[in-house]
Amino acid sequence: MNSDDGSVTDAIAAVAHFTIHGDSASNQELMHAIDHSLESGCTPAAHTIAPKLLRWAMEDPEARLSAGISTYVSILNRHFCVQVLPHRLAQPLDRRPVGLEELLQLYVMALHRFPIESSRRQLAQCVALLFILVEDHLVGRLRTWVRGGDSTSADECRMALQVFVAVVEILGDRRVAIGSIRRATQRRQLQENLLLVLESPLTDGADSPLLVRATDAAVRFLLEAMYGEPQEVAATFWEALPTSTVWHHCLRCLGAASAASSPPATCPEEVLNMVCNVLRCQTIVNAAAEALLSSALPLVLEPITSSPAATVDWETISRVIAAALEASTQAIVTQQPSDVPLFRLFSSAADRLAQLLQSPATPTAAVCHVCEGISALTQALQPTPLPQMEPDDDLDDFAEFVEQTHASNAEKSSAVAQLTPFLHGCTRALAARLTQRKFAQEEWRSIVAYVTRQVAEGDTEDYEVAHDDVQLAVFTTYERLTALLGALSVEEINTEAPEMGQRLVLVMRDSNFALHWLDSAQPDDLLVQSALLPCCVARHLPSTSSSGWSNEVAAVRVMDVLIQALATYQEHGVHWSAGSASGGAHAIMDVARATVTVALAVAERLGPDSAGHLRERITPLVSTLWQCVNSATDGSVTAETHHVAADGLATLLEARLAILPDAAVDLLKHQDAYTQAVLFATGGASTPSLNTLEALAHTLHCIAQLSSEETEAAETRVCRGLVERSRRHCEAGEWTSEALVTLLDSWHAQHPQLLLCFLTFAVAVPVEMQPALLLAGFTRFFSLPQSFDTSTRELSPVLEARFVHPIAASPVTAPSLHSLLVWLLNSHPSFTAADGGRRVRTLAECGRALCEGGHVPALLLTETLATCVARWQEHKFASALSGGKGDETCSDDDTEGDLQMSQEVLKQLSMWSRCVSAVPELPATAPPWLVRLQSAQDDYERMEVLKNV
Repeated sequence: MNSDDGSVTDAIAAVAHFTIHGDSASNQELMHAIDHSLESGCTPAAHTIAPKLLRWAMEDPEARLSAGISTYVSILNRHFCVQVLPHRLAQPLDRRPVGLEELLQLYVMALHRFPIESSRRQLAQCVALLFILVEDHLVGRLRTWVRGGDSTSADECRMALQVFVAVVEILGDRRVAIGSIRRATQRRQLQENLLLVLESPLTDGADSPLLVRATDAAVRFLLEAMYGEPQEVAATFWEALPTSTVWHHCLRCLGAASAASSPPATCPEEVLNMVCNVLRCQTIVNAAAEALLSSALPLVLEPITSSPAATVDWETISRVIAAALEASTQAIVTQQPSDVPLFRLFSSAADRLAQLLQSPATPTAAVCHVCEGISALTQALQPTPLPQMEPDDDLDDFAEFVEQTHASNAEKSSAVAQLTPFLHGCTRALAARLTQRKFAQEEWRSIVAYVTRQVAEGDTEDYEVAHDDVQLAVFTTYERLTALLGALSVEEINTEAPEMGQRLVLVMRDSNFALHWLDSAQPDDLLVQSALLPCCVARHLPSTSSSGWSNEVAAVRVMDVLIQALATYQEHGVHWSAGSASGGAHAIMDVARATVTVALAVAERLGPDSAGHLRERITPLVSTLWQCVNSATDGSVTAETHHVAADGLATLLEARLAILPDAAVDLLKHQDAYTQAVLFATGGASTPSLNTLEALAHTLHCIAQLSSEETEAAETRVCRGLVERSRRHCEAGEWTSEALVTLLDSWHAQHPQLLLCFLTFAVAVPVEMQPALLLAGFTRFFSLPQSFDTSTRELSPVLEARFVHPIAASPVTAPSLHSLLVWLLNSHPSFTAADGGRRVRTLAECGRALCEGGHVPALLLTETLATCVARWQEHKFASALSGGKGDETCSDDDTEGDLQMSQEVLKQLSMWSRCVSAVPELPATAPPWLVRLQSAQDDYERMEVLKNV
């Protein structure tokens, strides 16, 4: 399809074919034409393929009224405006498109002509983008349109608000390449003049949702302000908001939902979001803030009637109060006298939150919102630490920064002092929620996962305050409050948790309190909240922790307590009884897991010479794990418990803190495949009978019997141990390399689906034997009928560099790898899936390896490169098409990930494309970008060429 000949006949046919039959080839053809429609310098943008299609759709009554056609054509134009046009405008002057005003007029006209709402949303993005690029006085243009005039229709005013929302979205979307200076200039200009969104003449109740959407977009835009507080950036907006039509509408909705009624009224989610976002912006107490707070908070603080038929929307009440408290509390308690109405209002709001926390009848969702507000407040009140002065810091600037930080911290301390009674009451209420109900062990899992992640990330504050899981919300809020105020006293902890076993969750943040609890607890007490023990131990054991159990004495004390508990369970026959109140086998395994962790830490600190002494000292631990591994699977000892025990024993075997006797090997052969694989893989260092090819064959047989979940769990540990052992035996001459190769090849022939496991073993053989063995594995796997549909998640690890490079470096095997690459690059739905970029990157890494290997003709590699670039284009087209429908749900993290993946793909393609320079003469049919690649001087130039394909 040629977009320069002025004909849109083929394009219209492609649009019809795609909308009727969903033909992806038609979509790709259209996208390709649109992407290249501005390649010629000074092209009139309004006369390229996408705008021509839009004109056709406007003039053809059937197309204009067809939801499928009008929406698809609008998405194509959005892609043209948002993805193609900004990049072309970044070119030198003689290569930029022209006629943007004419293009803007076309899109404004189309907004009026299309009745389909989904089409109008896409076209509003086009108008918004051109406003940002073309209009130096963006605010003036928007204000004139939003305000309207005496003869302006309501529909025109609605369109103006839709365009305003689109402008805000584009300015906040870093994927749109409008240029950092242009973005910052337009963003600042708009943020300072957001009052315009409140100047719409729309007053009809039917327009309220649009007014709320536009106003909320403005508020969220301010929450992301690049400089200053939202109230400072847009003072006129905040001054006008309390008396605006949209705010009064929100207050009516809020009042109806907060009042007890039958049937209950519900506040629309978009209204509730806007109210909460408005309140979160009120960090400075001024007249506007006081008006907003004084109008919203009383509605959620009305006395609740006791009528049994009346229902109250507690979730709405809790969200609004929490939003207000997290933003404004510090300013109010430090700057307002206690006898003014606003102070009393906030005092009532705090009391209502405390009541919600203390009441067992409070709905779960409301508790989560209360916790979110209190967590955000505690974060705001945490003192700011002073960094060390860097050598290149200006002395005066740093002194000013220190002075400001001290002043800020002093204000925070003052606020904390006044809020301490309220915050302390919240802490005790949260403690009661954590301890007064006896949770089953599995109900602690969200807390365990959270603390485990914290430990892995260095126990730093994650600033995540919103949690759907109520237990996790209560726990994180409790820990943040104790970090701010200090731990509850021993007497308070004992009051909230009369039973010793219930107290672990309350003390596990503080290493001294946790150690004291362990010293005081009886063995049965450890079983009550046993799920928390492993992560509690892991939290305080790291040697980098200055406040934890970093000294050897404390760690040994903890180990001794846990070992004694395990010995007591064995002595009293607790073992694996399902009926015990403490949870039986699973609870004992939690204690054992914690003991394994602390034993490893002690071993690390004492050094390798202490291994023998420690082995004797932890005998109860090894005995407990061994008994669990060999116990019968029934209602009390599940397969999962068996595997936990096997993993713990394997960890001790790896650390030489346990020995697997030869006599134990035969006993283990009666256990399940997972247990055998894990223990045989890790027990070889101390067990001569496992250091044979026969034992390896048996372990491989066990691996083949694992389920996919078990394989994933065991793969790293099992393969690592066996691969290192196999390599060591071959290097020492104890095993012949030929025998190992034969064994691995034979095993994989029987189980060709286990490719990753086989490849991991294959790199243990001598280097000269690896290419043929690795290639044989690839050939077997990709000969399976279903292998072409291998997911990206499964394909990426098997095509890692450590497996691909040996094949690519061999003149014998490289051509076969190239053939496989060509086959894998055949069109497939995986390339247009969300993770299709990762698939392209993986295959591009293979192409790069073949290019660097130098054993495949450059012309063949160039042809394959062109195919890979085509797959990359398919992925980008599919992403653009889906992006036109779901931008509002795209987070900053998603955007950052997309940009990073795009860079990685381009990097791999650019290094692969070095082969183009080695082609003496490209075919006459070669695309222009290949010709440009041939003359590129370095990878940077190659990347620029590929970026603009």
